[in-house]
Amino acid sequence: MSPSQSEGDVWFLPSGRVLAGISNSMVRLYREHFGKGPTGAKTYMLDDLVICVMRDGLTTVEKTLLEQGRGDAVREMRAAFQDAVSDRFTGAVEELTGRTVLAFMSQAHVAPDLAIEVFFLDGTVAANGSHEMPASHEEGTGMADPSSAANDGPELTGEHLRQISSAIVGLYSEHFGKGPTGAKAYVLDDMVICVLRDGLTTVEKTLFERGKGDVVREMRAAFQDAVADRFTSTIERLTDRKVIAFMSQAHVGPDLAIEVFCLDEPVGPVGAVELDATDPEEHESLG
Repeated sequence: MSPSQSEGDVWFLPSGRVLAGISNSMVRLYREHFGKGPTGAKTYMLDDLVICVMRDGLTTVEKTLLEQGRGDAVREMRAAFQDAVSDRFTGAVEELTGRTVLAFMSQAHVAPDLAIEVFFLDGTVAANGSHEMPASHEEGTGMADPSSAANDGPELTGEHLRQISSAIVGLYSEHFGKGPTGAKAYVLDDMVICVLRDGLTTVEKTLFERGKGDVVREMRAAFQDAVADRFTSTIERLTDRKVIAFMSQAHVGPDLAIEVFCLDEPVGPVGAVELDATDPEEHESLG
């Protein structure tokens, strides 16, 4: 379940300047540490999440490795990068939002060339929002309107999102023997993102606590590869769109997992539906 909003949260609204500042910070850090920054970035602020999506940011070396089937090497390098610079990433978000970052996750994908940075905050924001900018821009103050994007297919409804959350929880329960206790699916322009809470197994938690996060990441990557077709086919059926990228990552302390599906066209206005996964009738696998 998402953290409830406290009385003190009302002061913070995700203004375009704050969101643009986050995008600028992410792009600047990529340029500084990789020698190449993404050509575009868009930051979303939703509930207790900050999500920055960057396009065309992979280095030539990473693209070559991914094209040669060495995604494991790229994941290891990205994980090492995340560990090395996490303080700078989270520090930038904390400074701009006035919130503490409880968890930071990072994923990259090629064809299409995408990177996503996800920050979980210690409290919700008073209003959701997003801001898009070319990576060459240094300032921005407007709020992007996701509903203005071209959209030839049907818009997703709350029932679509409930079914997406239900299907993913069902797949987790089937393959891990334990499903998350809560799930929330978001529609963000041409992306569907599902946030799962309290879904790590006891073994995974133990490995994380003993500094073996790399083992858990490898296991989750293998899981993603094994069930990718079932995940993506479910999303494609429910959205009537093609999934062109699928990314997945887990985190402990707090216990979180995120599933990201990039689609071949927008799915309508930003929206979200939360699922109580402790109710067995709510999470039968639909894949």
